[in-house]
Amino acid sequence: MAKIDYCEKCGGYGVVELHHIVHKSQSRVLKDCKINHKYLCGTCHRDNKYGVHGNSKVDKKMKLDLQERLQELFTEDEITLEEVKEALDIKDNDIYTIYKSLYMTGNKVSKEDLIRVLMGGN
Repeated sequence: MAKIDYCEKCGGYGVVELHHIVHKSQSRVLKDCKINHKYLCGTCHRDNKYGVHGNSKVDKKMKLDLQERLQELFTEDEITLEEVKEALDIKDNDIYTIYKSLYMTGNKVSKEDLIRVLMGGN
């Protein structure tokens, strides 16, 4: 894994902090998932005016970008949980959490329902 030493929002180099786009309290499933992570400088992460935690517009934009990425990642309308696990590189326990939250049709889940659960219900 490459070491990231620049802010993925402003491009500034230096110390960066890990930001979970969908917060851990909203979706434990994506806690360790790389597509849910952004590396941000302190200003872009925590600043009251410009930071993702202080500016709801920035937070919403990042969430919408992640949602779009999930839409592109899962091309079929129905997906097996094994395909979800492989695509997101998540643990078995996280797959079980998804399984408990979704209606299964055979061995597949609806793409729309899956993305809703991954995004914390929103």
